[in-house]
Amino acid sequence: MKKFLALSLLIVGSASFAAVTGTETNVALPIVVMGEVVDANTNLIIESTTAGMKGNEMQFDFGSVSKDSTSKSLQGTFRIATTQGTAFGATDIKVGLDAAGTAKTATTQITSGTGNININYSLAIPTINPATDTEVNGTVTTFVQVDANANTGSFSDRSKSVYVVLTK
Repeated sequence: MKKFLALSLLIVGSASFAAVTGTETNVALPIVVMGEVVDANTNLIIESTTAGMKGNEMQFDFGSVSKDSTSKSLQGTFRIATTQGTAFGATDIKVGLDAAGTAKTATTQITSGTGNININYSLAIPTINPATDTEVNGTVTTFVQVDANANTGSFSDRSKSVYVVLTK
């Protein structure tokens, strides 16, 4: 029984680490390192308050969408806060869907075969009072419609982000 268990663990282990290269005595295990460098002076954090986050990405999974059907929309929420829980300070804060923090709506069109998939993003966030607010919540709504001529298959868009811009 012990031999059978050891053999099955060996089989599972070799299947799990198929990317490992080397000999019996010299094995190389690849390492992948990922991260994000942020400016410590900004003193702000932005995080999702919606399930479906992966790291610092807000993800919207539409599943199956029929061609030329009624459009589907999904919402994702996020929170902007100071790292020390104090007010934002005298700095003005802009939140948007472009690098300047000004755009409140954006549209992406993905070509699929001869047809298109239209993805509209809109951002809603209340007015921020930097002198008193320590955090603020916002909502991103995505709206998807598939053209009747689009081929079947999957779609993905990574062209949009929520930007927090500090100005003085």
